[in-house]
Amino acid sequence: MPIVDVQADSRTSTTAVTCACNGPCACRQPVKGAARDRQLAWWLIALTIGWNTVEAAVSIGSGVLAGSIALVAFGLDSVVEVASALIIVWRLSRQGLDHVANERAERLIVVSFFAISVYVVTDAASTLLGVREEP
Repeated sequence: MPIVDVQADSRTSTTAVTCACNGPCACRQPVKGAARDRQLAWWLIALTIGWNTVEAAVSIGSGVLAGSIALVAFGLDSVVEVASALIIVWRLSRQGLDHVANERAERLIVVSFFAISVYVVTDAASTLLGVREEP
């Protein structure tokens, strides 16, 4: 009988199953309620993508019309949230314990949030230094 160690990661709400088998592992048992949890995750992701898409369009459009960096930045943050949700869709569609792919997905999310911060800092600095005129 192989040794199975189940570890929960409270930061990401995921559970990793580690098996001490040598060779191909056939000891993983389906987790009770996993199908229901995955279906709920898909619904929540769809809701997140839909809501944030509308939020982004309204915020960016309003921000451009009003000349408000705050509204544009809020809308761009929603774009980043949609991108993060799409990365999660990519990960859920490739279910598995591939730690390299998980790390790659996390890096993509970090890069997207970093990009929005660069935009906000650059725009704020150009306004403060007088490079860009106020509307």
